[in-house]
Amino acid sequence: MNVWGGIAKLNERFRSWGLTDTRIRNWLGDFQGTNTTSSMDMVKLLAMLSRDKLVSESSREQALELLRNTTTRTLLPSGLGPGAVIADKTGDIGFVVGDAGIIDMPNGKRYLAAIFVKRPYNDPIVRDFVRRISRIVYNYLDQPAARVPDNLR
Repeated sequence: MNVWGGIAKLNERFRSWGLTDTRIRNWLGDFQGTNTTSSMDMVKLLAMLSRDKLVSESSREQALELLRNTTTRTLLPSGLGPGAVIADKTGDIGFVVGDAGIIDMPNGKRYLAAIFVKRPYNDPIVRDFVRRISRIVYNYLDQPAARVPDNLR
């Protein structure tokens, strides 16, 4: 047993972070999908990273820079408006496609998104679905906030 690392230690760390659906069962690449996570766990993880609750400031900036430079831009990023910045990670193992990211909008709003979709093997329609959901959420959050009348404050 390796006391310094290994799958068991990783899973223990995930549980300590509150990631209840994230489990490593096999080392990467796990193209059979035995390793699991959820969109909720990915949002929790991104929130911890975003709020400096996970790693040091310099490690946080390095991680965000890596995520901002993800080369696959066909999922969440393709639904965003001009000027938006996303730090995201995509995944595709044939029967599941997903993307999770931290989105900073030009209007100053920040939101987290994670979409995982099971699909028939390599069915391309799911990518369009993720793009459409990304666009709907972005457009909704891009609306100016409704002004609350003084008598309702």
